[in-house]
Amino acid sequence: MATHILILAAGEGSRLRNDTPKQFLEISGLPMVFHSVKMFRQIIPDSIIHIALPKHYTSKWSDLCHKHKFKVSHNFYNGGNSRIETVFIGLNKINKGENIFTSSTIGIHDAARPFIKGGLIRKLLSSAKKYGSAVPYVTPNSALFQFPKNDKKSCSITNRNDYALIQTPQFFNFNQLFYSYSKVFSKFKTNDLSSIFLDDSSVYNYFKIHPKLQFIKGDYSNLKITTDADYFIADKLYEYTKKTK
Repeated sequence: MATHILILAAGEGSRLRNDTPKQFLEISGLPMVFHSVKMFRQIIPDSIIHIALPKHYTSKWSDLCHKHKFKVSHNFYNGGNSRIETVFIGLNKINKGENIFTSSTIGIHDAARPFIKGGLIRKLLSSAKKYGSAVPYVTPNSALFQFPKNDKKSCSITNRNDYALIQTPQFFNFNQLFYSYSKVFSKFKTNDLSSIFLDDSSVYNYFKIHPKLQFIKGDYSNLKITTDADYFIADKLYEYTKKTK
């Protein structure tokens, strides 16, 4: 059955000091978002790719595709005011199409993670098809301290093995994820749900009505470009991931 890939490239990237949204900055000669699109097409050739863009970015997107001779087939749409709204808009658009079946799968990925490897995509897709979900994670490398609220002079040591850093792409049974998103937007009467739901797995799991989330060991090189320092090392990291797929 159809596998849909939703790539989120609608953010402003305000933490990176650049006039261009970070997902359109170049890494190894290509805009960041293109790397993810190419990898998903390579690993899942028959996937249907959807890209969420910033509002009023359609003409610039067309210019980028023309400039870089980017011909990977895809759909695109304008995102919302938050990540969760952008995903829900995309899910609604996909649901209105003709390629949704009981066993359809969707993968949701942040365009700011351009170093995703094919091997991880295969593991996640396999898990989602079998269990209904697949969420990649890594354990923290650094020590974790917990500070009391508004008090940075005292702290308690926290066992880092009790925590995980969640990554994307996250894969789900489409109908189950869409049902959860629909219930969330029906239940909460607020324009910004970002403080409640941090990612798609938190939406999927909120009502406890679906099979348990399946967590898959992720990859430390699947870095999210967030700061100037992240972008500074991006070309080197890209070359590294090409050798370790």
